[in-house]
Amino acid sequence: ATHGVIDCTRKLQEEHSEEMGVFEGVEGIMLGLGEAAYHHGEFDVQRPLTTTGAQMSAKYVAVTQMVDGEVFPPCFRNDMLNRDEVWGLVDKTSCVMRGKKGESSVEIRFRDGKVLKAHVDAAREVDPDLSNEEIMEKWRGLMKGVIEDERRDEIERVCLGWTVWRTL
Repeated sequence: ATHGVIDCTRKLQEEHSEEMGVFEGVEGIMLGLGEAAYHHGEFDVQRPLTTTGAQMSAKYVAVTQMVDGEVFPPCFRNDMLNRDEVWGLVDKTSCVMRGKKGESSVEIRFRDGKVLKAHVDAAREVDPDLSNEEIMEKWRGLMKGVIEDERRDEIERVCLGWTVWRTL
């Protein structure tokens, strides 16, 4: 339910990298969520927040994408959950229910009057499917800080070798 707002935020970062790197000018953030995502991910978050609560919060994950440029397990370690930079933006974030089932949108308003908007019909894991390269990127991101790179590479070698062998 939170992947759509992550995708919207990433889209804004790709299209407006300069503006998306200056958080002091952010006046407000509005997340538009489909009904299921709204009921699942729209709730009031406060410090201290648990790892699970952070992962389920549309507000927290959208802001984490803004601040960290990614949303992977290391972003939800206990030492990462209480950052003032994140909470300053979470406090400026609100959610509304709008759109169809899988739709998500992000609108960021700046003090200078500029407004950035992004919309997706569905999270990119749902539609469109992830490419093989995106699957590998996600796998590597999920493993970052969890296992050593050498171990990750060995798992990839074994799994990808198995896939090649099974197709023969």
